[in-house]
Amino acid sequence: MRKSSISKGEYGDFYQRYIHLAGDGSIHSELKNSGERIYKLFAALSSEEWERRYAPEKWSLKEMLCHIIDTERVFSFRAFWVSRSSEIALPGFDQDAFLLQSGVEHRTTDSLLSEYHDVRSQTRKLFESFSEEQLLRTGEASGAPLSVRAAGYIICGHEQWHLQIVKDRYLH
Repeated sequence: MRKSSISKGEYGDFYQRYIHLAGDGSIHSELKNSGERIYKLFAALSSEEWERRYAPEKWSLKEMLCHIIDTERVFSFRAFWVSRSSEIALPGFDQDAFLLQSGVEHRTTDSLLSEYHDVRSQTRKLFESFSEEQLLRTGEASGAPLSVRAAGYIICGHEQWHLQIVKDRYLH
């Protein structure tokens, strides 16, 4: 199953940019490849780069990785939930409130990298467990439709979105 087979009715309009940015390989290969790109980029950062912000009110790269981890957890849970039951709508989440409560300022970069690696490993295992039928199931999250397979591509595209921001605004 490839990204190109996803219809617009499987995700909310807001997520179109992430779907567009995700690769068109299988969800399994895209989760593997995007995970490797993100890990490689963040693992190569210096101490100073981890704390860099491109504007005063913007996240540091350390905060950005924490946000990427949080978002992956949310979308993995959404995929899990919809795969098992599409009857109950899931709420949205406030990324800024999540980050404020994360305690990221007390975390080491090594602990964040390790957590990212572990979360991605679990996400990959979760998506490998889904049957074709489960991948096609659609529920509701944040007031919009969301299919299991769209959630996986959103995870990948969301990372690509942030990867581009890092390259354009932080490490140029």
